[in-house]
Amino acid sequence: MRRSLLALAAFSSVLFAQGTPETRVYPLANIATPQSMQETVNAIRSLAEIREVSGDWANRRLVVTGDAEQLAFADWIVRAADEAPSARPTTFTVRDTTFRDPRSATSVKLVYPAHLASPQHLQEAINAVRSIAEVQRVVAFTNQKALLMRGLEQETALAEWILQDFDNSAGGAASHETRQATYQDNQGIPERYRSTAVRIYHPTRITAPRQLQEAINGIRSIAEVQRIVAFTGGAIALRGPEVNVSVADWLEKELDQPASAASAREFAMPGESIGIVHTFYLPKTAAPEDLMNSLNIIRQHTGIQRAVVYSASSAIILRGTADQIEKASGLLH
Repeated sequence: MRRSLLALAAFSSVLFAQGTPETRVYPLANIATPQSMQETVNAIRSLAEIREVSGDWANRRLVVTGDAEQLAFADWIVRAADEAPSARPTTFTVRDTTFRDPRSATSVKLVYPAHLASPQHLQEAINAVRSIAEVQRVVAFTNQKALLMRGLEQETALAEWILQDFDNSAGGAASHETRQATYQDNQGIPERYRSTAVRIYHPTRITAPRQLQEAINGIRSIAEVQRIVAFTGGAIALRGPEVNVSVADWLEKELDQPASAASAREFAMPGESIGIVHTFYLPKTAAPEDLMNSLNIIRQHTGIQRAVVYSASSAIILRGTADQIEKASGLLH
């Protein structure tokens, strides 16, 4: 016990050790709005872990107090945020550096996308980086149309891969093929539950905001994949256990098929002897409220809880036992 306490004390002393504090004033040349100044303040607080940082918009400057290593990183951040727009890269570019962190979150990446220009696309990119790659220290510089992040090397590497794909999608260069990656998820849980499978789908027909949201709802519920986000530039990104993602692969193809090809199909749940995913297609004239009424009836009379609608195809997607699916079929015909 004593040895554990000494080890914890040693770790804490490294984690919180600081040199002599110094205050530094940064005059700003190209940060043009209070929002851009606040983004820079947030970046310094989050990534450099400096609490004493403030923006003085009236005098166009930042005031930062930290130790020498923190201030060296703050210098790097301010130079990036205050760079002249004419110096911004025009192609997808990543600038790397490192920052001390006993917890190993030392990898820093400043990403300049070529096509992620709108605030919505930048926010969706941040959501993907946080959810799929688990990088929590990430901020946008809207003036530079750039993203700055810090995390474990494997986290920032996955984040860069996602951002490159989103950037290609936004620029119209991505094909409609599914992209795959593997993430090393060693969170001390059984192997079958580790979230190692990464996918980015580029659907052909799941494009409207409502379609994207219903598709995501369906994958979350039916495949039990919780790490999933939409990119309105033309992609759906997710990460989960291999078994669950295999269900998501099937379901995404099912939802993205042409309306003329839509017919009842089913998929046997991997690793389960009784689980089935089944799609039913109602007449194209069915209104959204008709779909929801049918769904509620199925839930009430079959006990199926994993059930969703996909309005664009007038589809109801169910996951249950063979007996439950058969009973649902009788209710729909």
